[in-house]
Amino acid sequence: MDPKKYISFSHSYERTAVAVSCSKIGIDIERVRTDKKIITIQQRFIRKDESIFILPNYEEDYLHIIWGIKESLYKLVGGLYYSFINHYKVSPFYLHKEDCVSCWIINNSHSQKFSAFYKKIENHYLVYIIDK
Repeated sequence: MDPKKYISFSHSYERTAVAVSCSKIGIDIERVRTDKKIITIQQRFIRKDESIFILPNYEEDYLHIIWGIKESLYKLVGGLYYSFINHYKVSPFYLHKEDCVSCWIINNSHSQKFSAFYKKIENHYLVYIIDK
């Protein structure tokens, strides 16, 4: 008997990402936008404890990665937890020094830690999380 397969999709402009796994998986791809929209909406998804490790010279990169992580967590749990500020947390990381970032799903009764992986591909960030 074949093991159960999980699938996650994402798209951003001309790019599409698809992930298939024997474990639950969430994937996101985001184009780094030149219109600075990610900066104007950051209050919708950045927690205060996340804002302190974002380096100003690389703010847009950090914001795209954090958005991708939270979107991937959201997909990982099938949209069960909807608040990107209250239900998802990203641990501090250093851009260009790590491609694996600790992150959390938080609810009223417990929290669960995951590892998110990211990669910049031309002008897009690809992020994925596998629930092992």
